Amino acid sequence: MLSQGVPPAWSGVDIAVPEPSARLPGISMAGFRHRVPAPVDIAMVAHPSVTLLIDLSDDDGLVYDTQWRHGRGSVVIGLAPGELRASGLVGECLQIRLQPAVAAAVLASSAGGSGRVDGVGEQRNSR
Repeated sequence: MLSQGVPPAWSGVDIAVPEPSARLPGISMAGFRHRVPAPVDIAMVAHPSVTLLIDLSDDDGLVYDTQWRHGRGSVVIGLAPGELRASGLVGECLQIRLQPAVAAAVLASSAGGSGRVDGVGEQRNSR
């Protein structure tokens, strides 16, 4: 387990943020790539959007932990998820933020505005 509170070494991270698209209002994205996969342990903060965190790392990748769920891999984070940590040996990830109305249309009954954190893919397990 990584020690808590180890922020990423941002000097070793390439960040790509495309311009917002007029054809896709209510959606923002950012891509993160560690030049060398590095351990991170970050306390995630509440955001007024639904966040899809897509883990593109090789091997073990991202681990997320809340008071309700613990899992590995990609994750959908609803509005105001409460205490949430992301940690692991991260190489690449994509963050997609959806405004609530867009999230409701795209995700239907997933985490949406509920504040839940839902794992995506097969590498997840509930507590």
